[in-house]
Amino acid sequence: MTVTNEAIGKLADRLPLRVVSAEWQDPALLLHGDGWRMTVMTPWRVLLEGRLLLGSDNADSDEVAKLLAGNIVATCRSQGSDSSLDPSLGFASGHVLEIFSVSPLEPWLLYLGEEVFVASPSE
Repeated sequence: MTVTNEAIGKLADRLPLRVVSAEWQDPALLLHGDGWRMTVMTPWRVLLEGRLLLGSDNADSDEVAKLLAGNIVATCRSQGSDSSLDPSLGFASGHVLEIFSVSPLEPWLLYLGEEVFVASPSE
């Protein structure tokens, strides 16, 4: 099992999780909750019912906070047809956050309590 698969699995095991704060500080998307946090330094997008609402290329920090802060992460799965590097987070509101690794250098980090998972797409 790769570190990314392990991280996605461990996050899924802890669901549901509330997002206490969500910030977009280009180039970082920061999600924070009680006992967990995630830093995304790679492209991402938010969908609702299959429709693109916003993404890392056109995001506004107020929009990100409005959509994700206070929301509940209800599902977590690996996405991608040929790899399982990146998570897709499904929210109770129906929103979906998709993450896309485009660099081998730590595209996202997940902190679960004392455990830290660093995505390593090149491994």
